[in-house]
Amino acid sequence: MLYLRWLLLLFFVGSFEFFSKPAQAHPHEWIDIKTALIFNDRGRLEKIKMDWLLDEYSTAFTMEGMERDAEGNVSEASLNELAATIVGNLSEFSYLTTFEPADEVTIEKAVPVKGELVGIRFNFTFELILTEPLDLQGDKLTYSAYDPLYYIEILHSQDSLAVSLENAPNGCVADLQKPNPDEAQVAYAQSLDRGETAEDGLGALFAERVEISCL
Repeated sequence: MLYLRWLLLLFFVGSFEFFSKPAQAHPHEWIDIKTALIFNDRGRLEKIKMDWLLDEYSTAFTMEGMERDAEGNVSEASLNELAATIVGNLSEFSYLTTFEPADEVTIEKAVPVKGELVGIRFNFTFELILTEPLDLQGDKLTYSAYDPLYYIEILHSQDSLAVSLENAPNGCVADLQKPNPDEAQVAYAQSLDRGETAEDGLGALFAERVEISCL
């Protein structure tokens, strides 16, 4: 229940919205993401930069009550502060990011980079710094970003920059794999209205996987 309360109160929407919006199937909020895998000068994976773009409805509630100037604009400093707050909240939930194999990767810290408006949608950028840079030569690493309860759908954007490798050694590639839930799993998600909590792990069935291999 703490997890759902965080989603509703600290990240996107207010409690009044939870009760007032008509029931609908999961998911209820949407995030488009881009990820950049950044390697150091020794050819090891050092950090992952993420851009998360909230949907219009989530943006409106996330930014409600923020101070605006005479023209209705929110300052750059306030947008950066909002980004830092969200990233701080995400820390309790491992930034909604999982790795396989899990025992090879730990996150030392997350560094907020910036918050900004892209049209009418809020975008925030942060970097996940690995505790130890990871040597992927001859190896593979898979990561996924998703909400375990599938209240929020997190998918990579559709453009060519959805997943990128920066300073990667020759032979490194990233493969974005789309989810493939079966009909029963889709039907279960569609049966859940806004007031119901999904089984933990439902989100993994609808999560994209990104496999990085360096051969």
